[in-house]
Amino acid sequence: MRRALWLVTEWVARGLAPHEREAVLGDLAESNRTFAASVGDIAGLALRRGAASCTEPRTAIAFFVLVLPLSFLLTALARSTASSVAISLWFWIDNADTHLLQNAGFWVGVTDVMPRLLSACAMLAFYAWSAGTLAVCVSRTTARLLCVMIALMAAVWPVFSAPRYGPQNDAVFHLTFYRVVFPCLLPCIFVLLPALFALRTSRMENA
Repeated sequence: MRRALWLVTEWVARGLAPHEREAVLGDLAESNRTFAASVGDIAGLALRRGAASCTEPRTAIAFFVLVLPLSFLLTALARSTASSVAISLWFWIDNADTHLLQNAGFWVGVTDVMPRLLSACAMLAFYAWSAGTLAVCVSRTTARLLCVMIALMAAVWPVFSAPRYGPQNDAVFHLTFYRVVFPCLLPCIFVLLPALFALRTSRMENA
C-alpha cells in the first residue's frame, strides 16, 4: 500500500519542473508527512507555479471555464463513487469470516454488486481521461492545471467535507480509512491517473 501511495505522489509531482520535482520528492521521502498532506503540498506548489502562467488571457479563461468546473465535477463524482464502494468493501472485507464466505447468498450479493461498482469506476476513469484529452487540446498548461486541481481537491475534499451517509452506515464511516483515506485514494487512482495518462500520451505523440 505504501508503495502504491508513493507512486501516486510521484505522478502528482509530474506537474513540477524536473529539478524541482526531485528536490520536493526527496524532502517528502525524509519526512513523516501523510499521503494526503504530501499530495496537497505538491499540488499546492504546482498550482502556484501554474498560476504564473494564468496571467495570459487564454490560460486564465481556460482555467475558469474548463479546469475548475471539470476538476470539481470529477472529484464530486469520485466522492460519490467512493462512498458506494467503501460500503461494499467494508461488508466484504471487514466482516468476512469462514461462515460468511460459505454462505451462498454472500456470493450472490458480490456477483450482483461487483459489476456495477467496476462499471462505475471504469466510467469515472473514462470521464477523467476524456477531460484530460480535452484539456490537452487547449494547451499542455491547461492539462497540467487540471491534474493539479484534481490532486488538490482529492487531498482536501475528504478532510473538509464530511461524507453524506445515512445512520445505517455509521459503522463504515466511523473508520478513518473509509471516511478520509479511501475518498482521497479513489479519485487519485480513477481520476488523476487517467488524466495524467492523457497528458503523457499526448507528450509521447508529440515527441
